[in-house]
Amino acid sequence: MDKISLSSLPNLKDSQRAVLRRGNVNTIADLVLTPPQDLAKRCRGVSTTEVIQLVQDVCQNQCGSSFVFKTLERTEDDDGRVLSLGDAILDDALGGGFRTGMIWEVVGERCC
Repeated sequence: MDKISLSSLPNLKDSQRAVLRRGNVNTIADLVLTPPQDLAKRCRGVSTTEVIQLVQDVCQNQCGSSFVFKTLERTEDDDGRVLSLGDAILDDALGGGFRTGMIWEVVGERCC
């Protein structure tokens, strides 16, 4: 994913391409791995909300489907915040869900 150039995506509008060029955002990895607040500052003239929508549009167009995570919730036994996966078995296996402040890598086959 990190080598896919945003300029090669056919579904981006010219105005979106211009915003990304202003912020020197060249690849999908540049877009999705940079916090939206930082992107809004780099791209000048766009709000964080617009950047979030742009990220969602690119991901939707690239992947074909999207998944919206639930909001972060505090667990009773932990001061940290966790992100539920929406599946009790997976959440239990991870001790309540993904912990924030950590890097997670999830691999495996997709089944639908």
